[in-house]
Amino acid sequence: MDKNEKKKVEVFFDYICPFCYAGLKYFEDLLPEYNIEIEWRAVEAHPKSEPPHDLSGHMEAWERKIRPMVLQAGLELNAPVSPAPRSDKAFEAMHYIIDHQGNVEEYHKNMFRTMFVDQKDLEDISVILTCAQDCGINLSDLETALKNGTYSGKQQQALSYAYGDNEIAVVPTFISGSHRLDAVAGVGVTKEQVKEFLDSLYED
Repeated sequence: MDKNEKKKVEVFFDYICPFCYAGLKYFEDLLPEYNIEIEWRAVEAHPKSEPPHDLSGHMEAWERKIRPMVLQAGLELNAPVSPAPRSDKAFEAMHYIIDHQGNVEEYHKNMFRTMFVDQKDLEDISVILTCAQDCGINLSDLETALKNGTYSGKQQQALSYAYGDNEIAVVPTFISGSHRLDAVAGVGVTKEQVKEFLDSLYED
């Protein structure tokens, strides 16, 4: 198994998904063992075409299932933001950062912390700009792009690619060629599953 050979992995995720919060931490922890090129793929679990997602009735499941999962991943977690914010603008900023060679991994980290620890509104442009401030991009230019919807078309293309081309039903999902790891709804992925997926890329 030659783990020095570079493999491309598409990571489909959403900033408002606690299973992505934990699953991407597992992925990040394992990455030093592999030579992986990442393609970040945006998925909106609750797009604007759907009613607001009220989480107030899900606190028992949050405490029983989600909190232990997130803590096991070594992350912090506070009560959910309800209704769950839309993530379209946050993803528009992600596209901008990638296009301008910014530090998208830092942006991911800041976004997840803002959502699950600081409990701020990811639809607020000022919150998005705060998450992007250490990512090596021009914040004023990003603000203009967000207000003008410069990347809204690219985000719609991303959703078509996720839902149409790849039939993404649950996130996180990891795809590399014929290899695929889909999260289980309400369960997510384990670190062992992510490692098995990455190992499988080198078994062909």
